[in-house]
Amino acid sequence: MNCADRYGSYGTVGFCIEERTGTEIVIRDFMLSCRVQGKLLERALFQHVVESHNRDGLRRVLVNFRKTARNKPAQLVLESLGFRPVEGATGQAAGMELQQPEWPQWGVIRVQCACLVGPLASEDTVHHTQ
Repeated sequence: MNCADRYGSYGTVGFCIEERTGTEIVIRDFMLSCRVQGKLLERALFQHVVESHNRDGLRRVLVNFRKTARNKPAQLVLESLGFRPVEGATGQAAGMELQQPEWPQWGVIRVQCACLVGPLASEDTVHHTQ
């Protein structure tokens, strides 16, 4: 993910690797630089994934997340978006999930996504956030 605003470019600030299972969208890896956290890019990215790369209409998003002191900023961002912890089969945290996301209608951040592999291989542009 690259980011720029009216003052200039932040360069490459993150990435997202996702897949779909039968019932959910799974974010296997997600990284966002602390330089741009809180600028609503994370909200625009998740909204884009749910609305634009989701032919099956899946409404559950699971983020592979391990709770650690170092991951506290990421946890706060996910919680601010409505994600809640879920447990795995052994009682250990399996990640964070978002059920039935509702996104406001926004219009300032442009998400341009290049899917490099799989059935969704394409490039598209969507406008999101406030």
